[in-house]
Amino acid sequence: MFIKMPKISLDDGPMRGYSRRCSLLIVITVIVASLISQAVLSSPSNQALFNIDINRMEKIIDEISAFGSRMTGYGGYYKTLDYLSNFFSSELGITPIKHVYQVLVPLEKETYIEILSPYHARIKAYALYPNSVNPSSTSPEGIKGELVYVGAGKFSDFDGKKIEGSIVAMDFNSMDDWLKAANLGAKAVIFIEPDSTTYQESNAKFLDTPISFPRVYVKKSDWETLKHAKEIKLASIVQWTRINATNLIVEFKGTENPDEIVILSTHFDSWSVVPALANSRTELIPVALLMEYARYLKAHPPKYTVLMVFFSGHWQALGERENS
Repeated sequence: MFIKMPKISLDDGPMRGYSRRCSLLIVITVIVASLISQAVLSSPSNQALFNIDINRMEKIIDEISAFGSRMTGYGGYYKTLDYLSNFFSSELGITPIKHVYQVLVPLEKETYIEILSPYHARIKAYALYPNSVNPSSTSPEGIKGELVYVGAGKFSDFDGKKIEGSIVAMDFNSMDDWLKAANLGAKAVIFIEPDSTTYQESNAKFLDTPISFPRVYVKKSDWETLKHAKEIKLASIVQWTRINATNLIVEFKGTENPDEIVILSTHFDSWSVVPALANSRTELIPVALLMEYARYLKAHPPKYTVLMVFFSGHWQALGERENS
């Protein structure tokens, strides 16, 4: 079987680093979905692959990724849940089943940097993922210190600079060299947005050890405002919060074997080492594909009952919720 697919440009942003594999992922996902579709078609003689509107898929990905962070509990997550619910109820005339459960998530309340001297300005910053259970927040009043830039965080970058009591700024692509700043007595670290990065870089920015050390992220354009500052104040408030999360379940009743069930599932939430920026486009490929397949199943009822499930809480390691 050979399926020729047009290339789709999908930019995950600096936190994911998967965009180079997007076209391949689409091809593999389509092939697998096509094989599954042959098992649930209403007529054994109809072996044609279901048509996929790539432009419509890309439009879905564009629209959902524009909602903002889809980390469970963030604004983009709820907007995506509404988007999916409205799609099935309004476009397909199917009322989804909502499975509600509770989960603890680190919610960012407020993060900013205020420049105190030699000029005054305030810029938006973003908290990084907690160190284990420690969200590494500051007090509501924030912390003050001299801003010291250490580049990629190599030992030579620290030479001759007063780190103890300062707030260190460094390039995001510095692996776990931020620990040098923490060990030298810095109060916090500010990571500067890179042009591109890797998953390994992102995973090096938090620990399984619950140390309290504020780490924040700033956009490159805001760094241009910040980089000439001498004294700054950093405030970052992140709280573990118990929220109601939702899995969305859509049923397509089988015409010949309704008691035999095929489950097609994906997750619609996302993750980033910067939770407030977790709007990965790559993770939306299976979401858009299942929405396309839902249109097909609505027009061509399956032989077996199909349950289409859109999970949340994927990045909170909630494996048990998939068995509930």
